[in-house]
Amino acid sequence: MPSAAYVLLCTLLVLALVTRKVRAYYGLRQFGGHWSAGWSRVWLLKTQNSGEMHKRFAALNRKHGSTARVGPRMLITSDPDLLRRMNAVRSPFTRGYWYTALKLHPERDNITSVIDERIHADLRARMAPGYSGREN
Repeated sequence: MPSAAYVLLCTLLVLALVTRKVRAYYGLRQFGGHWSAGWSRVWLLKTQNSGEMHKRFAALNRKHGSTARVGPRMLITSDPDLLRRMNAVRSPFTRGYWYTALKLHPERDNITSVIDERIHADLRARMAPGYSGREN
């Protein structure tokens, strides 16, 4: 028979997991999306494996607006102004882990694959002279 400490530990663990899921759901509850997208990534994984991800995302944006929920802490947008604002210099938005998939060489980051803001800013500063339009 399990001890009281073991039961208490398991109860606290389950409570922590449920609290985390509820907080993730309510954090983005104002955005529409598939009913399960707020609770798990199952819908997103099925969509990725369907071969029709682009069609399903477009339909989701048509149905729920330019910004829709695709996972517990994930949104997708079709709004070009929002994308411009998110990718702007000194934007409060940060890059997600999936940016690392943009590496051209598997062992070296480039300006598009770096997710650390300081390293990205340093790379951007070193590349700026090449885009200034002045000859050296």
